[in-house]
Amino acid sequence: MSASLLYATRSFLPSASANAVQSAHMAATLARAVPGTVAIYRTPTKSAESRGHFSPFGVEPPPACIAVRCYPRFEHSHVYVLRFLSIFRRFGSLKPLVYTRSARLSWAAACAGLPLVLELHDPLIPLRRRWLRHLHRTGRLPAVVATTHRLRDDLISEVDLPPDRILVAGGAACPKLAAVRPSEKADGGGFHVGYAGSALQGKGVEQVIACARILTDYTFHLIGPSLKECQRLCPIPANLRFHGYCSAPEVMARIKSMDALLLPNQRSVIIRSGADIGQHTSPLKLFEYLASGCPIVASDLPVFQNILKDGENALLAPPEDTPAFCAALRALQTQPALARRLGEVARKDFLENHTWSHRVDRILRFIRSLHLPLPDSPSSSVRAHRDHAVTSGRPR
Repeated sequence: MSASLLYATRSFLPSASANAVQSAHMAATLARAVPGTVAIYRTPTKSAESRGHFSPFGVEPPPACIAVRCYPRFEHSHVYVLRFLSIFRRFGSLKPLVYTRSARLSWAAACAGLPLVLELHDPLIPLRRRWLRHLHRTGRLPAVVATTHRLRDDLISEVDLPPDRILVAGGAACPKLAAVRPSEKADGGGFHVGYAGSALQGKGVEQVIACARILTDYTFHLIGPSLKECQRLCPIPANLRFHGYCSAPEVMARIKSMDALLLPNQRSVIIRSGADIGQHTSPLKLFEYLASGCPIVASDLPVFQNILKDGENALLAPPEDTPAFCAALRALQTQPALARRLGEVARKDFLENHTWSHRVDRILRFIRSLHLPLPDSPSSSVRAHRDHAVTSGRPR
């Protein structure tokens, strides 16, 4: 198999995680843009058919895929890293560029002697910081893609990476979502406010519930969090509706039927590992909100400020200020022209700047500006690719 770019992710495909969503779309978009792209990922399924791994995300799989069979219950085992190392070494003579968002897989790429671009989403914990310093000192980290400016600043100050070797590229969403038809409002008339996301600490579900207690004439909809998860946080008001887990098209259909959307992230967001990603996160839901064309009320946080502009494509409020969120929602209800304008600008901004194609184009321009090895256009010498499955570190 010929290869010019190895897109390697530790995400399981398919799965419902945000990491998997991003990995599937990045792999598919890179494959369309760079001839000879090979996607290498983990899968929990027995099937070696890549179409089934990518179809839940609404994308076509790359022409060349290597699926590493793993088991989610052993997700934190490091054995899979050795399997990726074995695969990387099989491409050693071709010297393809490895693009990964996993520090562990960057180790495998470095051991295989392959050129590397690392995408960072998470804070620089001590072990990650020491590894990046080592890669930088040894010249094996020519470029980093950071999802926020805070991560970029941390890389400059804590790893001593040159600023021109770091690109800030946040999340994105699929343009097909903008064409999804809205679902019907189950509760008929009134003003409907939506939240899509999780009930993790700091994601802002408490703020949604607090607003629902004050704005009793509104109906609030939670897409993702369960009633049981929210009951652990605080008592549930009567004007709150729970929709549970939905597929990506279902989420978009539901949020498009809302009169306003809430993105009330707090300054500190604690994920399941215990890490605080509040100052480093670039949530995919932000870009799906933009794609919906619905007016957004979001927290006024640095991680959003380069994308959301108060009064232009959203209304911003201090993350802990419930009255300010309520006032913004009241403004959208009483000023339909304002709500319509904010939604239209948000959707236009998304289509012009925040699709997966836009994100990949920015990243590829950055990589090529550093003269890293990538073909500039499709080549007739690229071979036809087959799907491959790896069960023990060996393609078959």
